[in-house]
Amino acid sequence: MVRDGRPVGRALTGRTPLKSRHLAANPHMACSFWSPSQDTVFVDCVTAWGEERWRSPIFTPLRLEPWRVQVMRGEEYPRGRLTGRVWRPPTG
Repeated sequence: MVRDGRPVGRALTGRTPLKSRHLAANPHMACSFWSPSQDTVFVDCVTAWGEERWRSPIFTPLRLEPWRVQVMRGEEYPRGRLTGRVWRPPTG
C-alpha cells in the first residue's frame, strides 16, 4: 500500500515478549519476496507494532515502513541486468 507517496507494508506475527524486546532494541528488518518466474523484491524497513485491532489472540500486525525497495525481474537476469529498480524516499 502507498500512504502519503510512500510504501507501507503489514505483516502478521506473534507478539511474544522476546520479539517485542528485540524490536524495541532494533526495529530494522529485511524482507524478500520471490515468484516462480524469478521476479524478486527486497525491502529494508523499520518496524512498529500496528494499532489495528484484530480478532486473533495469536497474530498482531507489524507495520513495515521501507527506506529501500529493490525490484528485480527474472527476465532481466539473462541480459546481465542484476540491479533492477531501487526506490528510496526523497531526501530533504
